[in-house]
Amino acid sequence: MVLPPVVPGYALLLLLGTRGPIGHWLDATFGIVLAFTWKGAVVASAVMAFRLLVQPVRVAYRLIDTRLEQAATTLGATMAFVGNIPGETRTLPLAIYSFRQLPDGEAAAMRLAIFSIAPAVSHWTTRRAERRLGYLDHQVPRA
Repeated sequence: MVLPPVVPGYALLLLLGTRGPIGHWLDATFGIVLAFTWKGAVVASAVMAFRLLVQPVRVAYRLIDTRLEQAATTLGATMAFVGNIPGETRTLPLAIYSFRQLPDGEAAAMRLAIFSIAPAVSHWTTRRAERRLGYLDHQVPRA
């Protein structure tokens, strides 16, 4: 926040100008020139705005309830982005779903479901024991 705006601007010129390493490559490869164009103004504005974005985002991430993160990992929403490729991108929820679609896949789906419940049960019993022993009374905030 204390850096004068001309310093990042100068750094952008050195990197993204037509004589800079990235700017020269962009110009030679794609014919894109950023320095002294409206596209460069967009990049410079984004770079300057980024530092204003970092602190609120950092605070927001610290406020996320870890239970929501844990629940999100079980929802299988990755399929839309990475697909459901066996041996490559298949996640546990997607594997359970895929086995449920097969005529004889019920047993495999059940094994995977039980396998996925085991860490949750272990976490629950550990938290319960910690609570009984008083370990959760003095929680340390996440960094």
